[in-house]
Amino acid sequence: MKVVVWACATLLAAGCASETSLDGATPSTQATVVATADGAGTHIEVPSLDLAFRLPESFAVADDPGLVFLARSLQPPAIVSIAEEPSDIAQHEPEGGETVFPATVANVEAVVVENAAVDGLPAGVVANELLVANGDRSFGLIMSSDRQDMPVLWDDLLASIAVG
Repeated sequence: MKVVVWACATLLAAGCASETSLDGATPSTQATVVATADGAGTHIEVPSLDLAFRLPESFAVADDPGLVFLARSLQPPAIVSIAEEPSDIAQHEPEGGETVFPATVANVEAVVVENAAVDGLPAGVVANELLVANGDRSFGLIMSSDRQDMPVLWDDLLASIAVG
């Protein structure tokens, strides 16, 4: 999973090879993208994980067949990726400088990892993770962004997540 974050973080500067705005079109990732009508962002559904969340309208879906979902925002620069994980994903021990704390997402065991230890992040870019242990629907969600943008982006994303 850490390699995915590093690869995604490099996209902050390099761009994605293939992307689609979040206007109802879906690339070959496993997510169903549904635009919201209220202008508050874009509602994303990932049926294979029984997951739904909202991203700001600045995000565009990027095509990556190795992930369940990948989206990038140019302003502010940010990446969100989701990968399927084993059911014990929430058993995460902190690595150098990480802050790990338990969370519950719709009665499902999870942990939040802030300042995730990821090799190769560009200067000023940080990563946070949400690791959800939901049996065969377990996943890791990673957001990387500029340090100053992370608090608002992350808090809004976490507040919008629904599982089940």
